[in-house]
Amino acid sequence: MWKINTKKIAISDFLNFVELYEWFQLDNTTIPNIFYTKKTENNKYALGNTISHLLGMTYIQELRASYSVYELSGWKVDNTKYTILDMAASPGWKTTQLAEYYPNSVIIANEFTQNRITQLISNLERIGWNNFCVTNYNWVFFRDLPERFDKVLIDAPCSGEWIGFKAIETIKHWNIKKLKQLSSLQEKLLEAAITSVKVWWEVLYSTCTLNKLENEWVLEYIQNKYPDSFNITYSKRFWPHIEKSGWFFIAK
Repeated sequence: MWKINTKKIAISDFLNFVELYEWFQLDNTTIPNIFYTKKTENNKYALGNTISHLLGMTYIQELRASYSVYELSGWKVDNTKYTILDMAASPGWKTTQLAEYYPNSVIIANEFTQNRITQLISNLERIGWNNFCVTNYNWVFFRDLPERFDKVLIDAPCSGEWIGFKAIETIKHWNIKKLKQLSSLQEKLLEAAITSVKVWWEVLYSTCTLNKLENEWVLEYIQNKYPDSFNITYSKRFWPHIEKSGWFFIAK
């Protein structure tokens, strides 16, 4: 799917551009600037090699993945000055959404894996927002910064079950032992997130997988450990046959 970067081009102008060259067929989604994208016979290019992508007018993002920031922001732009942590930021698409919906805030885009930092910086710079900074800390480091952030987004490393239909290696390496290891990591990340956020503020937890071990049971573990510290105000599973998107889980 293509998300149009309205900071660089209006939706109407981009649609005229696509129609002129007849490279792609675009169909509407439930979000105005995200489109289902299908190649036409005239197109020899992958989405990531198109001029619009290279210039930052568009970027590739699954529909379900975009909902994290929308649910955190309440689906509206907030001009308040916040300090927001994107705890596991690479490749950076959710960071660009945070910059878009919180234009006067400082977005801390943290990525623990050092070899993904270059990709993260490249994507953020291409999109054109400048209200962010990039850090390279171990995720649990933020547990030592209590009540520092107004909002925290944690799109947690997960087993990625939803991409099994297009990346068979994901299924080949899927096993219960790996899920338990990931679940243990996710518990630490969520604990760090709720520790680092200010009192009365918000954390958004998401994964691109559907098993309870990485979702509901992670939340239950933290709630049992800190029973009076937070409430789950919203959670949702995204099913491909209902939402017409990939598998996804979010909790606010």
